[in-house]
Amino acid sequence: MRGVQEACLAVETLTAAQASVLLDLFERVAREQNWQPGELLRAYGGHSVYFALMMGDQVCGGLHLVLGGNEVALPCLSVWPELELGGRADVADIALLALEPSCRGRQALFWPLCVEMWRCCRSRGIVQLWAEVTPANLRRYRRLGWPLHVAGPLRLHWNELCYPCCMNVQGVADAIAAKALTSTRYRHILEQAFRTEEAPQVFPLQASMPQVSVLTAEGSPA
Repeated sequence: MRGVQEACLAVETLTAAQASVLLDLFERVAREQNWQPGELLRAYGGHSVYFALMMGDQVCGGLHLVLGGNEVALPCLSVWPELELGGRADVADIALLALEPSCRGRQALFWPLCVEMWRCCRSRGIVQLWAEVTPANLRRYRRLGWPLHVAGPLRLHWNELCYPCCMNVQGVADAIAAKALTSTRYRHILEQAFRTEEAPQVFPLQASMPQVSVLTAEGSPA
């Protein structure tokens, strides 16, 4: 487990064996949203990285990243098997990103998870990210700066209609860098993404950013 607390907010990187509390949170959100993931929330354990958003010693949200490779089919392939992703170790799937109800709608809590995920991808040589996104959230995330591209038709996934979407890891950095030219908040996001290994996380709690629906399982607001 790894994480540095700053102003009561931090992101810890977990293995599947360490993520039981976070998985419990994901299952609560799934019931609340009427998703139908079956056993998939706890699948992919050996091929996953989990990011837990901490406020003090409380888990208030998290992100589940599934890593590609020869031994695992990315979650998106269960609905879009025609995507040519089999065996690729340089791709990953944002299987789930969710927050507790009291923490939703705040970019100050959304971006720390994204920053730590991006850093993980960069260190592991992952060049492309995939996610299952509803049409409404596709518009939202593009406005935020995620350079998502639709890679297949709209289909039902976890009881929601979603598109399979992808974005290049370098493209995310480029998009944030462009926004950072005129935005102090995006400049801080960029600085945190490129901080050194020795530098601490610095994620202020102040909700100075506009509200946003947070990407959750298959891109639904939660």
